[in-house]
Amino acid sequence: MQDAIHAVAHPALAGWPGPWNFPTAADTAARLRAAGFHDVWTWSQEWPVQPEDPHEYFATIVLGSHLERLPEDQRADFVDAVLAQLGEPVVVHYVRLNLLARRI
Repeated sequence: MQDAIHAVAHPALAGWPGPWNFPTAADTAARLRAAGFHDVWTWSQEWPVQPEDPHEYFATIVLGSHLERLPEDQRADFVDAVLAQLGEPVVVHYVRLNLLARRI
């Protein structure tokens, strides 16, 4: 997920480190080799998503872990505040981690 979304969402939830772990392609390759895999190929690929309904998408996909920590009556306003700072059109800049490996 893009850094801009995290920058907007995190101040409201200060002190919460989040559930995420985003290893690099190189880190993943090293972990696969350490686990006994060979012929390891890893690469990242940008995967932008422009949701048709940004509010619904952010409420269910992007900010789900954040919203669980807020009282229900504050959730919609939180999503609105995040979206207001991202501008138009709303695009989530995912980075997909691809890998191929063999274990002999």
